[in-house]
Amino acid sequence: MSRYRGPRFKKIRRLGALPGLTSKRPRAGSDLRNQSRAGKKSQYRIRLEEKQKLRFHYGLTERQLLKYVRIAAKAKGSTGQVLLQLLEMRLDNILFRLGMASTIPRARQLVNHRHILVNGRIVDIPSYRCKPRDIITAKDEQKSRVMIQNSLDSFPQEELPKHLTLHPFQYKGLVNHIIDKIRNRESISKKDRTLGIKPQMFQLSILALSEKVTPMAMGYVLQETLKYGSKGRNLLAYSDRGEQAIRQGDSEIAEAWFDQAAEYWKQAIALTPGNYIEAQNWLKITRRFE
Repeated sequence: MSRYRGPRFKKIRRLGALPGLTSKRPRAGSDLRNQSRAGKKSQYRIRLEEKQKLRFHYGLTERQLLKYVRIAAKAKGSTGQVLLQLLEMRLDNILFRLGMASTIPRARQLVNHRHILVNGRIVDIPSYRCKPRDIITAKDEQKSRVMIQNSLDSFPQEELPKHLTLHPFQYKGLVNHIIDKIRNRESISKKDRTLGIKPQMFQLSILALSEKVTPMAMGYVLQETLKYGSKGRNLLAYSDRGEQAIRQGDSEIAEAWFDQAAEYWKQAIALTPGNYIEAQNWLKITRRFE
């Protein structure tokens, strides 16, 4: 699936404020959320919406998001935490957090047009993974600095994350260290609160793709990516009941529900020989039925 290039307010009305997608504000008195979609949400819809928020905020394609999840699953530590670190350390997101670009699409454009230097060298890859002690500067040209200055003028300096340092008069930013969980919550929540967004949005999005709610993740992967709706819905339903049993402390009943969910998973991948490797990769990531 290609990167979304359509109307941005259309996505905001459906999902809520997305600070990385656009800096525009809704008109005074207008409701950000689409009232026609109000009502009780299913567990599938909640997790799908949170996954979509994550994707549209960072400007990722489905393929890119799956790639990051695979990398995070193989790394040591919490899958959700590693996933957040990978996304936050992208060059386009670092520029956005520094205030050198008003949105992530704007930051991606600056990088693609070769206006940005990392450690003195031009980098034109928005997904470039920044490392501690990386120095990010604007190209020594009037055009490059004017565009960045316009963004810096409207950026509130108190919202700068603690893992970054900005030298606005030198058009330079420094990556102090890899972002951690506590600092990320502080830095994200301030900006999101000003846009009317729930601070928990990012954490819920990560949980929807991490091992903590993996049956749900498998359910929407089957529904959205592999396009086998009935198998995905059955897998989701049984997995949801298993999760409820775990919360109630009944491990035997939970195991029975997960066994039935596993059968639907096996049926789904048996029907998709072309996607068998893809399905197996997701099976390894979820770790639920190994």
